Amino acid sequence: MYQIKKLLFLLIIFLLSACYEVDMVIELNPDGSGVFKRSMNFNRATEDQKVKIKEFIKMSDGNGFSSELLKIEDNFPTPYFRIIKNEIDEENLTTYTEIEFQYINRLFAVDKKASGLKGVNFEVDKSHIIFTINRNNELINQKQTSKSSSIKSNPFESLTAKVTNTFISKSNNEKVETYYEFIGDDNNAVVNWQGQLEIPDHSISKTKIKQAFAKYPVLKPSSSHIKTATWVVSNDKSRNALELELLLPKPAIKDKTYLGYDEKYLLSGKYNDGTEISITKGRFASFDKFNSFSDTFVNEGSNFKVPINLSFPDNPVDFFDSLMVRIRVLSVKNSKRFELGKPVDGKTYQADSFKFTIESSEKTINITSDGPSHLFKQFLIQTPNGNMPIKPQSTYNKTYKFKNIPFFQNSIFLAEYYIDAKYEWLDSKVPRLDFSASNTKETKESFSLQKLFPEITKFPIVDDSIYKDLDSFKNYWAKVPENKVIPALLVVSNDLPKFQKEHKINSWYQRKLGKTIKEKEEFFNNNKQMISDSMFKLYLNKPNRRDNIAIIYFLNNLGLTDLFKEKALTAIKQGKLKSGYGVLFLPNMSQEEKDILKDAFYKTSHDWVENQSIFKILTKGDNPDLNLAKEVINSDNYHEYVRNNAFEVVLNYDKNISTEFIKPYLINIDTRQSTIKAIINKLFKNKPKGEITNEDLLDFIRPLKSLFEDIIQISSDYEAKDIRSILNAIDSVKAEPVK
Repeated sequence: MYQIKKLLFLLIIFLLSACYEVDMVIELNPDGSGVFKRSMNFNRATEDQKVKIKEFIKMSDGNGFSSELLKIEDNFPTPYFRIIKNEIDEENLTTYTEIEFQYINRLFAVDKKASGLKGVNFEVDKSHIIFTINRNNELINQKQTSKSSSIKSNPFESLTAKVTNTFISKSNNEKVETYYEFIGDDNNAVVNWQGQLEIPDHSISKTKIKQAFAKYPVLKPSSSHIKTATWVVSNDKSRNALELELLLPKPAIKDKTYLGYDEKYLLSGKYNDGTEISITKGRFASFDKFNSFSDTFVNEGSNFKVPINLSFPDNPVDFFDSLMVRIRVLSVKNSKRFELGKPVDGKTYQADSFKFTIESSEKTINITSDGPSHLFKQFLIQTPNGNMPIKPQSTYNKTYKFKNIPFFQNSIFLAEYYIDAKYEWLDSKVPRLDFSASNTKETKESFSLQKLFPEITKFPIVDDSIYKDLDSFKNYWAKVPENKVIPALLVVSNDLPKFQKEHKINSWYQRKLGKTIKEKEEFFNNNKQMISDSMFKLYLNKPNRRDNIAIIYFLNNLGLTDLFKEKALTAIKQGKLKSGYGVLFLPNMSQEEKDILKDAFYKTSHDWVENQSIFKILTKGDNPDLNLAKEVINSDNYHEYVRNNAFEVVLNYDKNISTEFIKPYLINIDTRQSTIKAIINKLFKNKPKGEITNEDLLDFIRPLKSLFEDIIQISSDYEAKDIRSILNAIDSVKAEPVK
């Protein structure tokens, strides 16, 4: 069983620049393997200083020494490293770590600053290893100018610290050693040291390792979709960067749940001139969850969003070709349940790598989970009808606050977490990236009609006075000559923000302006294709297309939808259509249209507004896509509002639903709220009307009355109101049976 070890370096102590000692030892074998040992203590500090140090660390990080400041496993990945020990004594402010390494080159390929080896390097000759430590004084006079307002100034910046480095040859026990002291920030330490360590008959060679990729399993490569790709141009060319946002298919392997990803790399590729791109690590790599902690199956068609920021020294190019992105994902198989028992104020429980601390009062209980947060799954509580997942009213610094649970003083709390977890690499091919001036940050807002429509040599000047009131707006269109109608349409439609807040003008533009244009019958018949093409082109290219939906309504009311339907389908495939689906597509659409929309639905799970509008089209009409609705229910990849819609579709149209179908979704904390909301809409808002009657639905949920009674006790006041309405509906039917 492989268990992820969440081990810590107390990195923040370096930042404190307080009074401490650090000892680092490298024991080296002739083949280049060895052991790296590191210890830290505050023995030189007074008791009063130690108290203040603890307060400062806790204030800085929220949870003190037990917080995730740095995962050792990230810097020292298996199988190249094996973490032998990691001991932390919070009370005495000491820590000790031992790490076995396969080859010294990989030890020096890790993040030296985070590992404590900053400034340390080595060279090799026939029988010696020459270690050097070079620390410059570039930052001596620099001071931190930005500190969090919530953290007090560090009281120990003037105290001294001592670092000792020892290098030992395991074959003959020879060693070389150096130490240095510094005051305050360790960047002010000026060190220029060199020591030769004799290692006879060694086989070590100095090689440069770009990335210490661990030999994690590599999943089957996938093809990603590009959401955005933007050049960020800097005056300093070395700071030019590519902001790439990809949509990657979630891994879908039976019996596995994928929690999220952290490390991100541009693995390979070519510039437009054929030059190879070297491995580049994305900035701001942190663990991001793309799957919440439910046991639901991960749908193969769903996507998650990966933002990657990559630095390039070159100027923006026309395109990148054959890019390959690699990210590290965390998969889990098994979860473990730990019984916390009845809440005892101040009691601490240890469970594997987790520590739980309980604080309770008459109406509130706080449970602090100290451990690898991304492996924590959920809390449960025993109810009269079995174990029920519970959702906290609030969460802060790994502390979960539960309020007003009437029976918790006499109930058993349980915690669930994952124990069988491992990292895997997910490689994804990126389509060719084409760039233009419109997608660099310097010029992406420079939209103009003249650039978009160079064939129109002159656009009319439209005075803002036409937006004063509806009569002024109508009068303008009554006077526009036929040869200026299309340019005027483009100018006014480009100025939508100027009149969108004027409801009467906005409504007339969408519903009646087309009628005015159609009255010019000969002009309209000769130019409707051009009107259609030009206006749809404007819609696709204007920034904030979702705010420009009025253009689509204008074209629809003008009866021109069919003229640009093919262009709309192409835009959907390219990810360029962001709204207007409900206007453009009817429930009786063709199978080709359904397939294109379904593919777009999977690609838009990151954008719930767009995702929901596509879902509503696919589940309307006489033949709603019930399989898609069930898929949405069973995947936490979709927004709560989309899942609400999915439950409503199933509760209205699926003739195979039953009590057994509904019950698991009420128990599951991730689907409970959506299920309750869908039941409320069905019973009291008759939304939407379907093949399942309210009486049928009450028959299905009547056996679940005791479950609703349990849920109401662990719900917020807002949620409890809905559940009471459901219970009242169940009771009213019992009093007056349905015929």
